[in-house]
Amino acid sequence: MKLLQEKLSRYDAPQRAKAAGIYPYFRAISSEQDTEVLIDGRKVLMFGSNSYMGLTTHPKVIEAAVEATRKYGTGLAGSPFLNGTLDIHKQLEARLAEYIGKEDVMLYSSGFGVNLGVVSSLTGREDYVILDEQDHASIIEGRRLSFSSYLKYKHNDMTSLEEQLKKCKEDKVKLVVTDSVFSMEGDTADLPKIIELKKKYNTTVMVDEAHGIGVFGKCGRGLCDHYGVTKDVDLIMGTFSKSFASLGGFIATDKEITNYLRHHSRSYIFTASITPGSTAAVNAALDIMLSEPERQEHLWEITKFALDSFKAMGCEIGHTSTPIIPLYIRDDYKTFKVTHDLLEEGVFVNPVVSPAVAPNDTLIRYSLMATHTKEQVTRSLEAIEKVFKANGVIMPIVVNKDSDGKYMIIAGERRFRASKIAGLDKVPVIIKTYNERQIKEISLIENLQREDLNPIDAATAMRSLMNDYGMTAEDLADRIGKSRPVIANTLRLLSLTPEVIKMVENGTLSSGHARTIIS
Repeated sequence: MKLLQEKLSRYDAPQRAKAAGIYPYFRAISSEQDTEVLIDGRKVLMFGSNSYMGLTTHPKVIEAAVEATRKYGTGLAGSPFLNGTLDIHKQLEARLAEYIGKEDVMLYSSGFGVNLGVVSSLTGREDYVILDEQDHASIIEGRRLSFSSYLKYKHNDMTSLEEQLKKCKEDKVKLVVTDSVFSMEGDTADLPKIIELKKKYNTTVMVDEAHGIGVFGKCGRGLCDHYGVTKDVDLIMGTFSKSFASLGGFIATDKEITNYLRHHSRSYIFTASITPGSTAAVNAALDIMLSEPERQEHLWEITKFALDSFKAMGCEIGHTSTPIIPLYIRDDYKTFKVTHDLLEEGVFVNPVVSPAVAPNDTLIRYSLMATHTKEQVTRSLEAIEKVFKANGVIMPIVVNKDSDGKYMIIAGERRFRASKIAGLDKVPVIIKTYNERQIKEISLIENLQREDLNPIDAATAMRSLMNDYGMTAEDLADRIGKSRPVIANTLRLLSLTPEVIKMVENGTLSSGHARTIIS
């Protein structure tokens, strides 16, 4: 076997998943991308699409693509730099510039190509590219091709972003790039604060609106429009493969920047142009988005219904407030198994596992379209609850009393005791369904109330609550009290440690002295 093939043959994760009968990728669909699709001859509810406006099957979009193909042919056989620019390309660029609210627009043949070509070419060796740690892969690949210094801030953490900006030289370009809506977990960027920092540190801001356009803003203009910061954002990226029901992408910005990009962006210059059919489909989709705002309104109605239902079901959905809803499973195998079981129940969703996310952050990505009906959403919720319960993702918590009068809490295979439970006046009772993460949090809090608690166990439990559940030392003190010495001392230590680490990082304290202080 050749060296390359021998090296790559060690990657056998797909084969192992296939052998277990739970491989979830490349599932062949034999119909259009609608709210229901055909897989292996049977109808399946589609909750794994990015077609937020549901326009991929709209007759006007289809007819526009067909007519443009008849007039211009199937492709351009060249880049926009040479023989690949059509009159309909220029017309669409002008319409999108007006729609987004920028001077100029450039069309690319893919959304990935936009970020790759823009991020890699805008800044120089002495400049800075600053990314959110959960930015899309295309932004990360663009950064890898850039010669600029790279800085990364914690996800949606504006204090962390400001710390990175303080490291930059004042007279150099500082390009901050963020998703508007983060594609895996559905949370949104803090654009008002980013713009506040832009003005304070004289930065350039680029926002990827791939999952924001169609969903947020007037007639789907995106999260920048929603927050009223379009004029302050220097570059706005969009894709055609989601709400616009086509293929390709664009960058909207001022003419000085597009003039440079048209002559330096390699994924623009050295790639064939977006096809005539795709271009015309975008134009028709834009007509519909402008003339039918009720689509966007319905999308938000069913999004609220789904979010409320998942919370009531006991699912862990993170910080999302959008049509992208992460359903955390926190186990690679179980994520694949749940995906497989849901397809058997007639629901198509997408699994997100390591290395795309950390192994304990795996999730099912459930996404909504404006064409979904409430009845379809309800059917999917029923199937998800059934499969989640069967796989132990959510489970009922049963409360009873033991012989010494303490409450016995039973959640799946977990059992723990509590002295009191607020608002509970009778037992036995099923409180509600909880997910494994919530059960673990309750268990950790209960362990910290044990009489025989030692400092090591206390520190381990508290560190887990702070790191995994976002609690502060003050939160812990409120939940468990701090009158007992073991709790008070551990809280003091956990509060002190970050300050010690910061002193080591800035050189005011040696690592040896730090170990002495912490121990």
